[in-house]
Amino acid sequence: MEKEAKKLYKSTKQKLSKAKRSYVCRSLKDVVRGYRNCKTASEERDFVKKESAHIRDLFREEDTTFRRQNVLKLLFFHMNGYPTEWGQLECLKLCASSRFKDKRVSLYSSQRLRRVDTTK
Repeated sequence: MEKEAKKLYKSTKQKLSKAKRSYVCRSLKDVVRGYRNCKTASEERDFVKKESAHIRDLFREEDTTFRRQNVLKLLFFHMNGYPTEWGQLECLKLCASSRFKDKRVSLYSSQRLRRVDTTK
């Protein structure tokens, strides 16, 4: 009986931590504000690195709730010169959505995030 209770507690705790992690998503406005508040280039790099890791985690969970916001954040990071090629597939997944806003963001971001090798 005690083992079953511990097992149930452990599984519930894992599900709760996963749920908390997936629904803590900063808006694009908050990300831009945080990026602009960085005083040095190293702070900017650390901020982008942490936010990109968070975006990658949300993409891995296959949650479509915040996908458009996260692609917009990637687009912002790309415009500031940071590598975001790993988000190209998410743009295509967003294009399959039935909502017009998602399609608009995905088409624009897929054009911008596309990596074109100009060297031969």
